[in-house]
Amino acid sequence: MATLLFLLQLLTFSQQALRASSPRMQPPPLVVTCLGAHGRGSQGRSSEGWLSCPANGTLKLRYQPAPGARVAAESSGRQPPSPPHCLWYLNSVWVKNSSLWSGQVTLQTGLSPGSALWPVASHLVTVQCSSASCAAPECLYRNLSLEMSAAKWATQKSAHAYRDRTRSTACLFHCSAFPLDPGKHRGFVAKVNSALSGLTPALPRVSASTEPALLHQEAACKLNSVTIQKPPLHTSVIHQKKGTTFYLRARVLVDCSLRVSIKPKWIFYAVKDMKTNPDWDRPLDISSLHGVHTVQLTVPSWTLDYGMYQVYFTASVYVLGTKRSFSKTDRIFLEIERTNLVASIAGGVFRTVSFFDNWTLDGSVSYDPDSAERLKGITFTWYCTKKLSDYESMRIGAGNKCHPAQRDLRWLTPSGAVQVVAPESLPGNAVYHFRLVIQKDRRKSYADQSVSVQSGFSPLLDVACLENCGSTVIPTERFTLSGKCLNCRTSSQPVYHWSLWLENSTEISFDWSSRTSTGRSGAYLSIHALTFTSTADQSYILLLKVTTWGGRSSLYRYAFKVNSPPRAGKCSISPHRGTAFLTKFVVQCSGFSDSNLPLTYKVIVASDVSKTAKINSVEDNTFGTILYFGYQPRMPPSLLPVGVPSWRYTLTLYVQVCDSLGAFTQLSLHVRAQNPVKSRPLAAVFHDLLASVSGSSAPMTAYLQTGDYFNAGYLAYLAASVLNYIEAAPTLQISKAQLRESLAKTALNISVESTMEINQVVASLFQVTEQPEEVNVRSQEIAITKLTEVTGVLKTQRNESHWSEQTEIQTSGILRCLSNILRAALLRRRNVNVGAVTQVFSIMENFRNCNSHLGLQNGRDQG
Repeated sequence: MATLLFLLQLLTFSQQALRASSPRMQPPPLVVTCLGAHGRGSQGRSSEGWLSCPANGTLKLRYQPAPGARVAAESSGRQPPSPPHCLWYLNSVWVKNSSLWSGQVTLQTGLSPGSALWPVASHLVTVQCSSASCAAPECLYRNLSLEMSAAKWATQKSAHAYRDRTRSTACLFHCSAFPLDPGKHRGFVAKVNSALSGLTPALPRVSASTEPALLHQEAACKLNSVTIQKPPLHTSVIHQKKGTTFYLRARVLVDCSLRVSIKPKWIFYAVKDMKTNPDWDRPLDISSLHGVHTVQLTVPSWTLDYGMYQVYFTASVYVLGTKRSFSKTDRIFLEIERTNLVASIAGGVFRTVSFFDNWTLDGSVSYDPDSAERLKGITFTWYCTKKLSDYESMRIGAGNKCHPAQRDLRWLTPSGAVQVVAPESLPGNAVYHFRLVIQKDRRKSYADQSVSVQSGFSPLLDVACLENCGSTVIPTERFTLSGKCLNCRTSSQPVYHWSLWLENSTEISFDWSSRTSTGRSGAYLSIHALTFTSTADQSYILLLKVTTWGGRSSLYRYAFKVNSPPRAGKCSISPHRGTAFLTKFVVQCSGFSDSNLPLTYKVIVASDVSKTAKINSVEDNTFGTILYFGYQPRMPPSLLPVGVPSWRYTLTLYVQVCDSLGAFTQLSLHVRAQNPVKSRPLAAVFHDLLASVSGSSAPMTAYLQTGDYFNAGYLAYLAASVLNYIEAAPTLQISKAQLRESLAKTALNISVESTMEINQVVASLFQVTEQPEEVNVRSQEIAITKLTEVTGVLKTQRNESHWSEQTEIQTSGILRCLSNILRAALLRRRNVNVGAVTQVFSIMENFRNCNSHLGLQNGRDQG
């Protein structure tokens, strides 16, 4: 059987050196015996020189303290040291632990039975022991290392030759402080020689002539330094990130003229901080790392967890062909820190998308470098603004929302790694700045992406005139236009913007809030009457710009010219005072001129309706009955209704002088018309009223027979106004309620085909129903019937776009009539005219529909 010869050179203290340096110890410290195949020790011992073991791949050793190797304290009767903790290394690799001062160990050398042996090869066995019961130098085993070099030699296969070659050996043991530093005890090494008899020529012989030279060369070999490379700063801590692969490098400087073998080794310990000693029994298992036994160690990402580590690097040097070895160790602290999260949005920092496409904001490319599961534990929050500077304060500025539904800087659905944006979700032709913020534990990171949404389709526009639509605009009437996007859908969400320009392309500064009832941001535009009176005969352009949700815009130009009203003259009334329903008054005008002839004259008796039924879309409400309309500047002598008692019976008359295109100049006249009852008997006044409206010879009968509905309406208004100032008396021929019913029937017979006729009917009914206690059920029914007819005509005109401000003025009178009828129907609580109440609300509903034109600013009818 092949055999393995171990050359054990005992590096020990000489007797003299030991006594001089530490009288408390007596060498030799340890006896090592190599066991045979049957568990029996070899004939030679470590102190004698050569030991021989079978070369079957297993090395069995017995160890115990040598006789006489005792601590001086032991002889004085003290307790022996407590059991140690020993670590055994074979060729610098840990293989076994032991906890006794004596015993057996079995080491695997890697040699199998029958393997060929070759010269100049060796194994290094090292044992390190520590005990808690004593401290060096009192305890020999406080820090003890045992190094054995075993050289493999070629041998004869006979048992006789094997026995002859076991008698010549040299063993050395060597003590050092942990970590190993053989250089500290270089002066205490002594060599023990044995006779080299009986060895074959394969064994080297040391002659007297060559041995001094060899010893001199061995002594010249030294390990100058072992250093772990550190940062240039004066620190012993290397900082690395958990998610980063890094390298630890060491430098070993050996000065030796002989051939050497260098065995590097890295060892890691986890520690709480730099002041805490590691648990020496629990080094980290780094055997899987590349370079554990080289000067460069590769530490892949995610290998070490966060925290502090003590890292040791030991270099052991063996002088080949000799029994000389030495080692040094360096230490550094390694701190594994958290790596910053990496936030990223697929597509880069800027991208362009189509308005009609489905697109995504993909933040799943973000990751945590410290985790193999890149997205695990990461929370995502999305933000959006039209202005990037909003992220400085993390507050969204006015007008910077990406979407109208945004409540703050956060996106509509702020969480999740991926955001899906549907087609047409964001307005086109705009840039949106998205920010993704990711967070995990205490770490945060963000990424920005600006998204340019392309434009959608261009809107197709049309503008139609609704009011004041002649060849020229009449400045004294309201001017109304309707803009419309012909190809817009509901999702297009068109935005309208009106502007006023001169023909020379100069924009006019215009007060849109006070001069219009719609403003400039709706589909409809309604400009108040009298807005252009000071700029007559001037040409303008109304420019409508419509921008869709898709970000595309279109323009529509509506050109118009303003007609100038007649140049103002003078008007007067005579007499300046008189009695209502008795005195004949004459209105006469002169000095009016215009290029658009002929001129017409209209005289309106003002009422107080404008104070009780206000129409916001009407700039100047001149509702009242019409006293005169014709071409003559001099009005025929006419009776007037009673003036306002609180104004000393003053009555206001509006005189409107119109040209042939409809533009008019308006003046106001004031006259006093006393209550006739103040100067005449009540019965006489009532008789005259009754005679004027009833009977075959009554003027009212003639008006109705001849179709003079204009004067019929005025006479009904006049009679009702005087009746309102007559108190009920038993001497009256009929009751006042009966007379009101008769006047209501008159209104029922008046045509409502024209705006002027509608005006006369509404004005007369307004006066007839002014005293609720005198309006009987029949009068209520008659008034409701006529107002229903009037509302139907107005609705038809509205649908046919024949609406005008003059027509709208009539609505204030209708509201006053309905209010009076409702008061009369509810006057008697025990006998409420439920039918009248129901019909009043029905008329008001129809009235609201036909007056939807008043809500132009809402921009209805757009689609």
